[in-house]
Amino acid sequence: MAKSNIVKKEEAPSDLAAPMPSGFGAMMNAEQEDFSLDRLSLIQGTQMEREMHGDHDRGTWVFASTGGAVDIEGVKFVPIMGYNEWIKYADGGAGSGIEYRTMNKTDVPAEDLSWGSGKKGVGTAAVKHVNWVVLFEGHQIPVILSFKKTSIKSGQAIMRLEASRQAMASAKGEAVTPGAYILDIRDKKFAEGSALIPVPRPAGDAEDAHIQSAAAWYERLGDPTQLVAKSDVEDDGLPI
Repeated sequence: MAKSNIVKKEEAPSDLAAPMPSGFGAMMNAEQEDFSLDRLSLIQGTQMEREMHGDHDRGTWVFASTGGAVDIEGVKFVPIMGYNEWIKYADGGAGSGIEYRTMNKTDVPAEDLSWGSGKKGVGTAAVKHVNWVVLFEGHQIPVILSFKKTSIKSGQAIMRLEASRQAMASAKGEAVTPGAYILDIRDKKFAEGSALIPVPRPAGDAEDAHIQSAAAWYERLGDPTQLVAKSDVEDDGLPI
């Protein structure tokens, strides 16, 4: 008996996703001003954080806007741009909002920069923040890392390391690109207790694709004053 030449038609795999229509899930008439960057918050384990971000283990990084956890342990990031900002929080205490914020130190009243003018006579009434817009490797959208009070030296360390890196590259006549960093966490003791301090560590050169993505975001973001106007920040009452 002759063998049949009929070929059985194979069925398409059941896990093959159907193509989605263009624009599905996107905002149809979005404007540039609608876009804002998220800020990363390091969970210290306070009740206020649980109310704002949900229940997370101490030392977890979360997105400030959603409270969603993000795993960046050992993940390299590239600084896109940095800027200083002075914020005076409302007198109602942590979570009460902001009285004013500015990138121009000359706009801050002298009495708000006087040491001992802060809450309970500690620090200054206008809190200086060192902010860095960074892109983590494997992530598509940058985030803001904000350093203040006792963590401010960590933010300034990135600036010093980048200045040194750029000076060495210029002296050699090489292209100047930012370096890669990772974030360590240090537990520091204070009179009020202890707080986790983010500490940037140099991690060599970033991959070319990482640098290119960061450079593209630098071109897109432009004037950092627009980031300041749209980025949310709360006084968490912590010494960091």
